[in-house]
Amino acid sequence: MAKTSICAVCAQNGPTCCQLRQEYADLCFPLSRVEKETIAAYERWKGVFFTVQAPNSVQLISRLEFLFPDDLDIIKTLFPENGRHERLLTNKLGHCVFLGPMGCLLPEKARPLYCRLFPFWVIGGRVAFFPFDLCQAQKGATSLKKVMMRLEVNTSRILSLYKALRRAWLLDE
Repeated sequence: MAKTSICAVCAQNGPTCCQLRQEYADLCFPLSRVEKETIAAYERWKGVFFTVQAPNSVQLISRLEFLFPDDLDIIKTLFPENGRHERLLTNKLGHCVFLGPMGCLLPEKARPLYCRLFPFWVIGGRVAFFPFDLCQAQKGATSLKKVMMRLEVNTSRILSLYKALRRAWLLDE
């Protein structure tokens, strides 16, 4: 019998990191052109509407500046106040358009980079994680290593995804 992923357990028991309260939908992480093209390249999603234009709100810009403190000028250029960005579409319940009963419907390689990274982030070159009380992988975990093990990732994978996200957003060459 196939092992059920921890993300599938989360999707079955909800809510998940793939769901937002509707009032927070505009804080959904922006999607880069590269990520959008990657998703659209998969046959199943050709011609499917999966993004929405969202405002670059003060809250979103502030969150991005928090996540990228060494890139404030670039963030202000990429996400000017009163501008817009693309993000994944969510339904009326705040569920990502790609959230299915067993987790993400996208193949791993097609998922947005932030989605593949979450709940991890890189701060000062070191891997950390965002405390998220709904994350099944974090329940009862006593360390970063335990959360990584439950989500079946390692430090080099997280660093690689983070670098790819920075390149996709043109933060790095």
